[in-house]
Amino acid sequence: MSETKPNRRRIYLMRHGSVTYFDANGHPYLPESVPLNNHGRKQATAAGAVFAAENLHFDRVIVSGLPRTVETATLVLAE
Repeated sequence: MSETKPNRRRIYLMRHGSVTYFDANGHPYLPESVPLNNHGRKQATAAGAVFAAENLHFDRVIVSGLPRTVETATLVLAE
């Protein structure tokens, strides 16, 4: 009798990449409007490259909808 292994599911939790919450004068941006900064974009792309190198494919991606989370997920998945 051949035994089949069950499909394993994994959950990957990520935080968004680096952001800049304050302008050059120290005034805060609206938290719900803050996108990734250049470093954060590089971080997200690097994370995506690691997932791609491991040949990982995602069935579902869930984000909060904030610009920084959407941008992070988009860059990760683009790799």
